[in-house]
Amino acid sequence: MSEFAQLVYESIRRANASGQAGSLAHLYLYSLNRLSMPEAELALDQIKRYVLPQMAVEDLSGASAGPSAVYQPDAAIRSYERYAAAHDISAELDERVLLWLLDGDFDDGTQTECRNTCLTYGVTPALLVRPQQQQEPDFGFGEQVNEQWASRHDGYDLVGRDETLERHLGLLSILIRQGEHYLLEGPPGVGKTVFARELVRRAYTRWQASADPGLANVRFLICSPKDFLGTDEENRARLEALFSYLRRNVHVVPVFDGFEFFTNPALNTYTHFRSLFGGVLSSRGRTYMLISRTANSSGADLVKRIKATALDPLPQGATLQVVKQRLSRLRVSESQQLCFDTSEDEFCNTLLQIAEERYPGRFFPEIAIHLAESAVGRSVHRTLYAKEPPLWTVSITDLWQHVAEEQGIGTEVLGKNPREFYAGVRAKLRQEVVGQDHAVEIVCRWLAAQAKRPPSRVPRGRFLFVGPPGVGKTQLGRTLARALGFGEEAFFRFNMSEYGTDAARTRFMGADPGYVGFKSTRTIYDMVRSRPSCVVLLDEIDRAHSSIQDILLSILEGEGKDAEGASVYFSQVIFIMTTNLGQDAVAAMYDDALSKSVPRRGLADGLTDARLRALLLEGVQDDAEADMKQYLDEQIRTAKDRFAHFGKGESGTSESGRLEAIVSFVQMREMQQRLERARRNSSFDRAFLDRVDAIVPFFPIKEGALLRKILELQLKTAGWDDCPELAKMWILQEAMREKESIRPLQRLIQHYWSILEQDERQATEGPVNGQRGTASEQ
Repeated sequence: MSEFAQLVYESIRRANASGQAGSLAHLYLYSLNRLSMPEAELALDQIKRYVLPQMAVEDLSGASAGPSAVYQPDAAIRSYERYAAAHDISAELDERVLLWLLDGDFDDGTQTECRNTCLTYGVTPALLVRPQQQQEPDFGFGEQVNEQWASRHDGYDLVGRDETLERHLGLLSILIRQGEHYLLEGPPGVGKTVFARELVRRAYTRWQASADPGLANVRFLICSPKDFLGTDEENRARLEALFSYLRRNVHVVPVFDGFEFFTNPALNTYTHFRSLFGGVLSSRGRTYMLISRTANSSGADLVKRIKATALDPLPQGATLQVVKQRLSRLRVSESQQLCFDTSEDEFCNTLLQIAEERYPGRFFPEIAIHLAESAVGRSVHRTLYAKEPPLWTVSITDLWQHVAEEQGIGTEVLGKNPREFYAGVRAKLRQEVVGQDHAVEIVCRWLAAQAKRPPSRVPRGRFLFVGPPGVGKTQLGRTLARALGFGEEAFFRFNMSEYGTDAARTRFMGADPGYVGFKSTRTIYDMVRSRPSCVVLLDEIDRAHSSIQDILLSILEGEGKDAEGASVYFSQVIFIMTTNLGQDAVAAMYDDALSKSVPRRGLADGLTDARLRALLLEGVQDDAEADMKQYLDEQIRTAKDRFAHFGKGESGTSESGRLEAIVSFVQMREMQQRLERARRNSSFDRAFLDRVDAIVPFFPIKEGALLRKILELQLKTAGWDDCPELAKMWILQEAMREKESIRPLQRLIQHYWSILEQDERQATEGPVNGQRGTASEQ
């Protein structure tokens, strides 16, 4: 009989002698009694007090037939022998038994309570295994944390995180004593990997000399995604080898850096990792360190019981120190010391300002380090290969040129004085957007003011253009994208009338994972993620479904989440939203001003932002709707009067008359309520208008001089530079007869161009099929 088998039967015999049924709690009693540790004493006291009394039995008269126990001794012996063979732990019997019990594979009803009691008071596997029992991994991947690893200075000093590191070091020690997991979350670029490595290095170095065996025995093994980039079979074999090693070395804390990689269903590691480590992560007993991006939705079920600790972006002051450290190492190249065309402080401060303003979805310190390395690399390449001055100098121009290339922005628009730059933008817009100088002035004035302010997460501009169709609202947005250096490819137009149903929401923001349409369309999030600096036109925003308008509320605040839960930042976006609501009020003011010969530049003075907001909040209502409302009010009053009148007549007549009056009143009242609902649907929500920076009126264009200027621009765009004066007169005369005088211009240009081309063919080839006269004459 083995030593453990003798212990099992002896513990049952002693329990029976004390009037109790044998249980695993008595094996805990045996093992904890032999550990001279305060944690063991506390756990032992709790088990004696609360678990053992539950094993009391009144009658053990049947004990002569054999020992009385709440579990099968033979099954327990077989479970222990399998565990001992798999782990090969050279320790005393009491420690081996306790390790087997804490592993929790065998249960008799008392196991869970006893195990949780031990873990609560810090009796964990790491407390029991001695450092000399550690087995070095031999599977050829991962980083074993040892003295050599800890002494190697890998990377740069961790700046601005000392206080946070000490707090996390204390938290990690508590979690290891309790057998709980450590989860560090944060957005990409905040330095989670560097932070976690320094945390592990400090923990290993400091705990080596600790008098607490639960910490002194701890070792770390770091695994990252680069260790699992092989085939499906290779990754499965590596994960199995890692799992087997961790089972044999219970004192080793694995560190999974880039945890979102292991829980991504699209990768071949997902199924194997989940099947091997899913149970361990969802229970207590030993500590795993998980380093993950924020909002790792794919692994949410694995870590739902683990309390995450967030790592925030590095403050700007600490990031400045990091950048200076990195620059001091990068500036030595080809035995030459690079210098700055300005002072180092000015260069670094400009770099931080650019990073914060132009890269809303990236965080300190990563984006600052990226820009520093890119600027230095660009200057070295310019010096060694292009031989362009200034040689061996890191200039702010190098930095701006890299940002322009990376973000698809024209280099001529970066680093300019806002007042001078937007004066140029204003001039370009006035050349191409005819007759709406007040709108150009409002937009440019707002953007220039925003450029002078510190960077924020709110979009650069949020404008609502109000007016009839075909007067330049879309043209202003497209021209603005070009004038700002974004280009036509950074002008994104959404016709919101196509998103008038709740089902259309998935086309706007994307279908949820697993549903039809997932990643089948390019959403607003995809567009802005690819081009952070852009102009987004939401045409006829009032026709979008209410669910989409709700989504826009968060987007207009500067941040939105796509269907997968990933954050997208809109701080560099200029939103232009258009609506035809209120166009009657705009047109009426225009007609009135035109009849009084009021100059066009004075039109906007009478239709201010405040007046337009009140109009849109109240709900726009034309003359026909006002007449409908008045008519229904009169019919309701008439029905009330008829009801009162028939109440005074004879009984028979009055009864039927009163009923007819009631029916009429109910019908008119229902119509009145439906008309009111329709009027409310033609208004904007206050929460939406509060997120609009400026409401800009666009007035009709019926003046001949302005139409002539617009025609010249469209002829140039169409390539008809030699258009005869007579054709121009025909086009303008017909356009003036149209209600929308600008929209038909393109159609009329094509129409008369084709007529004149036909005249030219007839002049050279002769009449076709006996026709008389030219096409223009006909």
